[in-house]
Amino acid sequence: MRAMVKTCIPLIETTTQGMLKSAGHHLKRADMFEIRLDYLRHISLEKLIPGIRKPVIVSCGPRDRIRRMDSKTKLRLLQKAVELGADYVDMDISLMRRSDIPYIPPEKTIVSYHNFKETPSNIPDICERMMRMEAGIIKIATKAGRFSDNFRVLPLIEAIRNKGKEAIVFCMGEAGRLSRILSPAYGAFLAYAASAEGKESAPGQLLLDEYERLYPLRSLSSQTIITGIIGEGREHSLITELFNSLYRREGYDYLFSPFHVRKMKDFFNVFRTQRFAGVCIEPPFQHAAVSEMDHLDISAKQSGKVSVAVKKGKVIKGYNADEIVLGKMVRKSGSAYQNGIPLLQKKIRYIFRLFTGLDAPDFTIPQ
Repeated sequence: MRAMVKTCIPLIETTTQGMLKSAGHHLKRADMFEIRLDYLRHISLEKLIPGIRKPVIVSCGPRDRIRRMDSKTKLRLLQKAVELGADYVDMDISLMRRSDIPYIPPEKTIVSYHNFKETPSNIPDICERMMRMEAGIIKIATKAGRFSDNFRVLPLIEAIRNKGKEAIVFCMGEAGRLSRILSPAYGAFLAYAASAEGKESAPGQLLLDEYERLYPLRSLSSQTIITGIIGEGREHSLITELFNSLYRREGYDYLFSPFHVRKMKDFFNVFRTQRFAGVCIEPPFQHAAVSEMDHLDISAKQSGKVSVAVKKGKVIKGYNADEIVLGKMVRKSGSAYQNGIPLLQKKIRYIFRLFTGLDAPDFTIPQ
């Protein structure tokens, strides 16, 4: 089943006019908008809510930004937002525990938990408590301290939906970007997308352009096979766009994404158990990856480096694709480079076949 997720642009401008202008500019690209009251110098809900011609979430934010608000002020503003026609209000879990909370219909209430330090070990228990609250939507956002944290939070989406509630669940930070990309495939209610660079409302938030160009949300499904790249290369965006374009052209339910990884063992523990087919590995991780392989191709054995790891069943095999492709090119033509592009093209073709078992269609690499 394909994801039917909504895209939500957070509005973090400091004036009412600025928010209205931003919403108007992106009206056709977003499904809904989040009005972040903590960024506004002066709050004018009477103008904002009717002025945005799409569904809106009104939020006071998890942390004070430009405006500081006590709990009573936040509750008063959120109640007023509902009275003015806001589709949803985001209430921090601390507000939901207060005895003086005004009545807000559960179907309009998002109860949220934010942790900017870690993904705590008791996150399932926190989720369980939230599901007992009078809210139709559960939002959980934690900082990913390691790659595996992505796959600790994503299963919470199914648990929440099984209780008849909607879920917004992801990890923050660079290491958590994969959870933002995959959450729609797990059944998330929406995906937050910044309108432009510098307009992110939380660490690791993707740009709307990235969702549209690199990771089309509605192309993902619960059976999407994951591939990607680890390392510090400057060509990650180009390679990501090329692979995802090839997957879509051929109708493959595959995803390619950069992975932000600190430790190889943590990554490959996830790689073994989740829907991963393969990963490209760049410096400085190629030597460390060798010990995580079940088998090594002769190229990886001789070089002591793994630049591509592929999973077949439960077995992970490592290759040094750079040396394999380069060797073939030199043997065939005596040269490896022509503006650097032939090597990259052949390398992508070779890796595509390792990942999918099929030949890549024709493609060109932008100069």
